[in-house]
Amino acid sequence: MKILIIEDDLDIVDTIMLIFEISWPEVKFVSTISGIESIELVKKELPDAVILDLGLPDMDGMDVLQHIRQFSYVPVIILTARTQPDSIVKGLEAGADDYLTKPFDPMVLIARIKSVLRRINTSGVTYGKESLVIGGLTINFASHEVTLRGNQIKLTSTEWSLLNYLV
Repeated sequence: MKILIIEDDLDIVDTIMLIFEISWPEVKFVSTISGIESIELVKKELPDAVILDLGLPDMDGMDVLQHIRQFSYVPVIILTARTQPDSIVKGLEAGADDYLTKPFDPMVLIARIKSVLRRINTSGVTYGKESLVIGGLTINFASHEVTLRGNQIKLTSTEWSLLNYLV
């Protein structure tokens, strides 16, 4: 299990890593303070989940989320100081799987990550480890991409979850 943390407050990163080390030691982390770098890390590292701050130094976290959703349906949990209802709605509508505001309880963060992963991994398929090819259909569980005869098929998070479950 690998989680990418996109957060510019290193104290928060340390807190998240420490609580996971105690409560869920199997989780490995990759972290960055850069929105631009984080997009490449999602492609390169194929994390099982992403924790995303919206207030990043080089670009807005909402833009990072939109870039990630262009190529991946990796579960994204927004963790931010933005508490306004319109920001929460915008984040969820942009493709976030959950939204948690700061200050936060680290145990609640772990519970929410586990909940998102349970919903997505109901079929028991391991993300980042397998692809399935049936005729002209290719399902890449690592990148959450589906192609039919070489043409990419865009799926929403719900469609991906349903396909993953059915497979």
